[in-house]
Amino acid sequence: MQRYGRRWPTLIAMVIAGASCCLMPLIPNDVQWLAVLLAMLAKLSVTASYTSIYELGAETAPTTLRFVCISWCSVIGCASVMIVPQIVDLSHYNENLPLIIFGVLSLVGGVAVLYLPETLNENLPETIEEAEVFGKDYKWYSWKLKKTPDDRVTKADYLDVTDKQENLPLGIDL
Repeated sequence: MQRYGRRWPTLIAMVIAGASCCLMPLIPNDVQWLAVLLAMLAKLSVTASYTSIYELGAETAPTTLRFVCISWCSVIGCASVMIVPQIVDLSHYNENLPLIIFGVLSLVGGVAVLYLPETLNENLPETIEEAEVFGKDYKWYSWKLKKTPDDRVTKADYLDVTDKQENLPLGIDL
């Protein structure tokens, strides 16, 4: 996440999870090892995306509302945990229906991440006004990488910092 940002790794993980869930109903019953492999791949991918979703959600919210936004994400997550048993219970009608629902929801969530701004190497919004314009000029298909160690950090990269060395982030030497 520190090199490739949050959006694209989250998108890739959620698409892998969604594709794995949607492919599982197509596996014949005599090839159970492949179904287990896809299930474990889906579980791994959901866990990988879960680690970056909270960080991405917190970084796109302004400082004044950051904890409120994180709290709402937790509330929505807890509410969805209450719905999951009912989705799994739909397997009484069709045993593949829960897998398809979870797969489609994961694919939709992965595509929705593309419309969030990338927060890597960006000054995070501190006010609601800054949050409204944060990422406005950002394209959904753009990919931002972390600066390599060869890139020289200039004072323009840290406009809010005074000339005092102790106020610079750790490891930055101008």
